[in-house]
Amino acid sequence: AQTLEEFVMIKSYIGDKGLEHLSRGFQLLHKLKKLNISDMQCTDQSGSRLNFIFHHLPLLTSLNLSENHIAYSGLLAIASGLQQCKHIESVDIPDIGLEKEDEGHPALAVFLSALPRLEELILGWNHIGEKGLKMLIPVLQKCDQLQFF
Repeated sequence: AQTLEEFVMIKSYIGDKGLEHLSRGFQLLHKLKKLNISDMQCTDQSGSRLNFIFHHLPLLTSLNLSENHIAYSGLLAIASGLQQCKHIESVDIPDIGLEKEDEGHPALAVFLSALPRLEELILGWNHIGEKGLKMLIPVLQKCDQLQFF
């Protein structure tokens, strides 16, 4: 398990409690490069647990959290953990519960600013609105390698 480079767990529906139990195993996966934990029915309550996970994944290059309703508060909670992941190039976060057009955009900006090597970002099915987009543009401009948004 210590040499595992890709972890995929799609539609497992384990929720926040299941992620809490699963997170202990990530302490051993220091070589993990790709993490896809989409549609597990996690909420913003999983933010601190995801932060913990990311602190143990320094080689992570690809992250998919899609269809987990972690919302803005969850993004803010995991931002500091992502700063440990210096190699993230691809982030897939469509439909993660970014519903409130005028609230939380700073959290999304903090989340993205932790990803300077970002090449690909998928935000579909989130409601960031025009105000959110205006706030994101300066952050995304700092991602010199961003090719797909």
